[in-house]
Amino acid sequence: MVAIALAVVIVTNVASFALLLVVGEPFGSINDAGIAIAGLLTALLALLMYRITQMSSALDVAALGAALVGGVVTALGSALVLSGAANYYYAGLVMGLGSGFLGLWLAVVSRSRGYRMRFAPALSAMGTIIGSLMATGLIAGLGLAMGIEDIDAAPAWLGFAFVGTIAQAFLLPLWSVRLARSLLTG
Repeated sequence: MVAIALAVVIVTNVASFALLLVVGEPFGSINDAGIAIAGLLTALLALLMYRITQMSSALDVAALGAALVGGVVTALGSALVLSGAANYYYAGLVMGLGSGFLGLWLAVVSRSRGYRMRFAPALSAMGTIIGSLMATGLIAGLGLAMGIEDIDAAPAWLGFAFVGTIAQAFLLPLWSVRLARSLLTG
């Protein structure tokens, strides 16, 4: 059920972002709050998947750690913009970094032995591809380390960090629904 909740929250986020562009507030704030919820739900899903697939290698544990960090960092980025402590670009970099950690988890877990034994190869491939795309959000860490807080000061290459955010918004729900179907029928 967490996988379905995650998909619903992310699709709601995409809709609220579209409404922000057309109507304006309060849809930006709704989107930001939803991003925090999606990050935390993904971290929760990582914990559940860890138990379901009985993963125990050092790489599996590191991937779980990446998911937990990613969920918290994503929520922190949302809190920064919701509280007014940061502008949308800086907060977007923080959220992108969180998405990158979540993608790292998804890419690793999708290739793990326990996952591949439990789920269909297509779901494993889908998770690997989506997770790899989401992991590009780790590029945002470079922008944060450089102290870039404004889009006008950002080098063009930093835009690649948002590929991870886009993958999370448009592709992660597809994987989540397929995962939920597999868990319910499996």
